[in-house]
Amino acid sequence: MPTATESGDTIEAPGNGRVRLRDRSVFLGKFLKQGVTIGSVTPSSRWMSRELARYVDPSRPQKILELGAGTGVVTRVIEDTMHPESTLVAVEALKDFEPMLRRSTRRTHLIIDRVERVWRELVALGPFDVVVNCLPLPSLPARVRASVLRVVDLGAPNSMYSQLTEFPLLFLPVYKRYFRNVKFVMVPLNIPPGGVYHCTGVRRPSSKLKRARERAARKAARG
Repeated sequence: MPTATESGDTIEAPGNGRVRLRDRSVFLGKFLKQGVTIGSVTPSSRWMSRELARYVDPSRPQKILELGAGTGVVTRVIEDTMHPESTLVAVEALKDFEPMLRRSTRRTHLIIDRVERVWRELVALGPFDVVVNCLPLPSLPARVRASVLRVVDLGAPNSMYSQLTEFPLLFLPVYKRYFRNVKFVMVPLNIPPGGVYHCTGVRRPSSKLKRARERAARKAARG
């Protein structure tokens, strides 16, 4: 079974012996280049990973979606926690992370593409009982954020959305605007310290607000 060190640097994968990941250096490099679309400076600690996987239920089959799988640190925790008949879909846009993900995951359906390009495919693979998002939702471009919320909105009844943050409570009003029920859990044992928002019940925008957002998106697309 894959295992991770406390720092998330080294794993054991079936058939590969000990595989040393360059995940910290790769993660940091990608964050410096694309910080707006990467939710973390380094891979999540085991404590953060466990909190993100809190609603993965080992006692029953679920459909689980992970957005922003990165080097697979959280993915492996989900795999190790979920029921044998559960399905896990993980989306990662950066191809540099793909080899690490494929080496270290066993039961995951990987999609290497951007969420806004594959959201229809994700809806078809769902509905999901649990969505774990490691992308920084508030700072994502509007069309990407809308794609994420669309997939969550079309989830299973009583589905859970768990969101990574490294700015504890700063964006709480934002998540309360997006969801009816929001609970924040602090995770101090992470670099940097952060937390997880556990959310249910996507708020649907009023038709007037929806039209305004669509006009703004069209205007932005025209440049």
